[in-house]
Amino acid sequence: MPLYVLRHAESLANVAGLIACDPATAIEGFGLTQRGFQQVRTAKLPFGEAERVRIVSSDFRRARETASTLAQRLGAPEPELSVLLRERNFAPFEGQTSNHYQTVWTHDAAGTNCPGVETIEEVCLRLDALLVWLRSGGSDVASTILVSHGDVLQIFLARELGMSPRLHRGLEPLGNAECRAVGLRSN
Repeated sequence: MPLYVLRHAESLANVAGLIACDPATAIEGFGLTQRGFQQVRTAKLPFGEAERVRIVSSDFRRARETASTLAQRLGAPEPELSVLLRERNFAPFEGQTSNHYQTVWTHDAAGTNCPGVETIEEVCLRLDALLVWLRSGGSDVASTILVSHGDVLQIFLARELGMSPRLHRGLEPLGNAECRAVGLRSN
């Protein structure tokens, strides 16, 4: 199954420089900016636009709006939503400035866990469950696109490239509305 990841487009939280990971606010709040919608409409895609695709998205508004706009662009069915693709839970930093991400990433690279933040291992368990779910559903689509958030997708990409997922920030960060192909591990 060809698989692609796409980070959500520019959101109101991105512009404000805020961490928005709490479902109580992120499911309905912090949607895309007008620039974000335009990013999705013009995003470079590493597959043909006539290809039949399945789009699976985080249920957070910024990802849902990205996925729905992409589905419209491609003439694809409405995206399926999955809580397994939600943003990493940065609970102690919810609503604070995005400069707190660096604190978490420093812990990640050092092999330690930042207190109160969803661990790399917990994110990987979600991703494992997602892959099992994706593989269990027989589908006649040519490709699947996962629409999610920066940290979750960076961890996923690092792991699928055979890197330690704790070193996810060593990869070139995904930009807003950036789509990349994923070569899945065989296990």
